Amino acid sequence: MESTHTELPDALVSLLPEIRPGLDLMGLPACVLDAKLVYRYANALYAAFVGRPVEALYGKSPAHAFDRQPADDRRKALARALAGESLTFDRCTVEGPNAGRWMRAHYAPIRLRGAVVGVAIVLADIQHLKDAEERVRDQERQLRLITDSVGFPITYIGRDMVVRFANGPSHAWAGKAREEMEGRHFLELAPPEVLAASQPLFDRAFAGEAVTYERDAQWPGRANRRIRGQMIPDRDEAGAVRGVLVVVIDIEEDHRLKQSLIESRRWLQLVSDNVGVPMAYIDADLRFRFEDRKSVAAACPAAGCAGSA
Repeated sequence: MESTHTELPDALVSLLPEIRPGLDLMGLPACVLDAKLVYRYANALYAAFVGRPVEALYGKSPAHAFDRQPADDRRKALARALAGESLTFDRCTVEGPNAGRWMRAHYAPIRLRGAVVGVAIVLADIQHLKDAEERVRDQERQLRLITDSVGFPITYIGRDMVVRFANGPSHAWAGKAREEMEGRHFLELAPPEVLAASQPLFDRAFAGEAVTYERDAQWPGRANRRIRGQMIPDRDEAGAVRGVLVVVIDIEEDHRLKQSLIESRRWLQLVSDNVGVPMAYIDADLRFRFEDRKSVAAACPAAGCAGSA
């Protein structure tokens, strides 16, 4: 036979008239269990949420009132509340009309003269939070897929100099796994020479300046490489810089080509200036692309001539 209110232990019976109005006024599903984990009160919203009439809950424990048993730690959270701890626990509803819906359970010990005689449980719907978290996770997965595919390091560093995001190439460039980078301070990750070179650049970026720089950098598994970096300030709605996006591109081949062209032109100028005859190069459009000093002097003997364009 199911227990009735008159069969409750005197301790909890004396407290229920004070507890029930407050639970009902919350406008949230709420119930009370005694120290033996037996339902002693459930408001109409709780009964509607779990899909059970109030009469089917009174005198039963959650394990006997429902067909499916949860696989999470809600029972441990309930035991902690009965031990005197106030806490919250996020849980997914396992059966009834709201199966699959996420709720936040607030557990509050009920005390009488210092002894815990029961626990009040209030449920708050947090499905919108879980949906938002899932959208954020989806966006992060998409962001990682895109940024990992571009082939060059992309790193986001917060105002506190903590690495908040690093794509796959950034991990490879630093020689560290994702969990070794994200959530850690930049000072812990960068070698001293990198810190010395980058700190003034970060100061400018956090001051709101978009910074572009070139320097030699040690590339894991390779010799020194020439890189071009960009630091892009990330501003909040008020315009304050809350972080910096750092994009690094390996320009070693372009740098070598540029240096090769400079060196080739230097050698060409050196040779042409010393062969003893005027030399010039004219393209198909009859434009001078190169002329040595002798060809300039021969083409413009008059005093004050500035030479070919």
